[in-house]
Amino acid sequence: AENADVQQIGRDEESTQMVNGRRYKVYQRVYQITPSKSGPLSITGARFDGEVFTQGQRSIFSSFSNTQPVSTIAETIDVNVKPVPANWQGHWLPSELVSISQSVSPEQETYTVGEPLTISYMLTAIGVKPEQLPEIKPEFPDTVRVYPDGDETDQFTRNGVVISQKTVSFAIVPNQPGPLSIPALEVPWFNTKTGLAASAETDDLKFSVAMAEGMQAIPEGNQPSGAAAPQKQSAEEKPVEPAKPSFALVWWQQSWFVALLGLIILASLATNLFLLVRRQSLSEGAVEETSKTAHQLNKDKLWREFQQACSKNDAHAAQTALLEWANRYFNRTFNSLTELSQYLSIQSSCAALQKSLYQPGSSSWREGKKLYKDVKSSLERLSDTT
Repeated sequence: AENADVQQIGRDEESTQMVNGRRYKVYQRVYQITPSKSGPLSITGARFDGEVFTQGQRSIFSSFSNTQPVSTIAETIDVNVKPVPANWQGHWLPSELVSISQSVSPEQETYTVGEPLTISYMLTAIGVKPEQLPEIKPEFPDTVRVYPDGDETDQFTRNGVVISQKTVSFAIVPNQPGPLSIPALEVPWFNTKTGLAASAETDDLKFSVAMAEGMQAIPEGNQPSGAAAPQKQSAEEKPVEPAKPSFALVWWQQSWFVALLGLIILASLATNLFLLVRRQSLSEGAVEETSKTAHQLNKDKLWREFQQACSKNDAHAAQTALLEWANRYFNRTFNSLTELSQYLSIQSSCAALQKSLYQPGSSSWREGKKLYKDVKSSLERLSDTT
């Protein structure tokens, strides 16, 4: 057929059939024809060439001596291809039936900040090719990091009906505690049976994200919780003008203010002098303590494993060694890499490590040296503050 794509679907099927008392073998082959433009379409009948046995005795020298060639041609089919509706917007998906489903793994009511979960979507359509299926692009909130987990397409025939499927998965990592909502996903399509626009959609997903033990949430605002909102003045109330202070009261207030300002300046000078003397007395001890801490780290087996994993850019080994070392070194439990990155203030380096772990097909991890340097610098900052 011109202006159409012709593709065989599945394998040939064989069966038998009785016609006028004679047994025939039936070969069935299914083709999918996809027009590429609207208007009249003529599908030329398929042609079959073969041989059949004739009546009479067979030759003892050849089993094909009593055969004759035969040919048969199927009828031509003329159809009219309708155009895409003029008011249609978005991806064009004509089908008899379209559905979409979703699944969550692991399936649980509450998740933890930094704990990854996978959301999978399966789009199914009848009578179309896999390449006709649209892209699946759900909307995710800003409170999660999203790592596409690849997609798969498939096509099969069931009861003579051609079915195409696309499965897409996303690994998401919550960043904040509280309620987490994933909006419903909607896929528009055109119903070829009713001739009307239709839509396949999922339900919205709602989860609860808890803060891991030992983690602290970032405050949403700096305003104290006890701050009261300003009262709105009544329209009928007239503002009362404050009484003007006397000259003696003003002189006393100014003198008190000057004296208080002098005390504040003296206290500030005394504090700075004390800190300067203390910093000079502790400078030599700080250098000695830093060298001691570096020597202790090099003697730690888990720290050496983390250092080796970073030098080899081994993402899985680096994550495992870093978490095990941090849990023992800080004497607390870090349930995820996200929790540890917030504690050490190395979110950028850990985000690159997580991307290589949770996003298949991404480029190999090449930031081992940077992660090791950031962790070591963070330890030095923590030592200084301590």
